[in-house]
Amino acid sequence: MVHRVLFLPGDGVGHELLAAARLVLQATKVRMEIETMDYGKTYERTCGLPVSEKHLDAIQRLGTVLKGPITIDANAPLLQLRGRSFTSANQALRKIFGLYANVRPSKYFEGSKALFPTTDLVVVRENTEGMYTGEEHWEGEAGQSAVTTRRITREGTLRVARFAFDFATKHGRKKVTVS
Repeated sequence: MVHRVLFLPGDGVGHELLAAARLVLQATKVRMEIETMDYGKTYERTCGLPVSEKHLDAIQRLGTVLKGPITIDANAPLLQLRGRSFTSANQALRKIFGLYANVRPSKYFEGSKALFPTTDLVVVRENTEGMYTGEEHWEGEAGQSAVTTRRITREGTLRVARFAFDFATKHGRKKVTVS
């Protein structure tokens, strides 16, 4: 079986991060077919937008994406994709593909000399609501302040909570903390 992966290096250190990720993936000896597309400011310089329908089609076709960080301009116009408006390319990908759970493991590795050698936790953050709704506007004379709506729905909260509990169960975790 060949795993098909889309690489979106993004901006800044994104190219270096994905180059290192490619080496790690190659070291696994898992058969992979990697397709790379510009994304973020790099793509915007040539095509006018940080993300396009071509990206969305490639994601649907390949099913797996490894994405680097991108630069997001606070004053950028809204992106229009698939009949919807988005404040950033990241928000577009999250909302179009339902990427609501951001999973961040943190574990101590022997010999790393970390300050907390018993560290072994996973943070699951809701990724489409709260401060990620994209409902923002400028106020005041000459846009002196920004106002963001932090919208949290019952449905979104239950969805990410279920995900966290399912994740804990599947990975032998005994405790889930909500904050």
